[in-house]
Amino acid sequence: MLKQIFLGLFKLGSEMLLIAVILMVFQGYLKYWTPFYFEDELATTKYCLHKMGVPESKLNELAIAFRSASQITGVNEDLIMALAYTESEYKKFARSNMGYKGIMQIEYPLWDPDVNVLVGVKKLQEKMVESNGNLRTALTLYKGFKVGSDRGDTHVNLVFKHFKYLQQIRNRTI
Repeated sequence: MLKQIFLGLFKLGSEMLLIAVILMVFQGYLKYWTPFYFEDELATTKYCLHKMGVPESKLNELAIAFRSASQITGVNEDLIMALAYTESEYKKFARSNMGYKGIMQIEYPLWDPDVNVLVGVKKLQEKMVESNGNLRTALTLYKGFKVGSDRGDTHVNLVFKHFKYLQQIRNRTI
């Protein structure tokens, strides 16, 4: 029931999602909606994260966050992981000079990986709508660069480089 309410709010936009997430985190409900995965379902994701340098102790938590966000939103899991790597190198408590926070470098101080990744992916989806479905433009906007700028192109190319690498790892393990 709680998960259905959450998914309904998710469709309304990031502000409603944020409000719902904050309330659920403070009430201690969020830990109950996270999907349960069997170990073999997470094995490939964990292996990809391991190859990206994630310590063993963080693999499960991050794999669940990325898998959940992908399944809820429909955004490719490897794309989410590539973007997160370029944003924070998967550091849960990362802070940018511009004040962005967490794994996905969002504006809100949501440190829980499940929440941070999900809100970040929702923001990416909003940028996809804003850019008429152009992923390159959406990533440029997500990262806060002007479309067509050299710095923006460099950062987006890095996301695509990591995305391709993760896809290669995944294809070798399937």
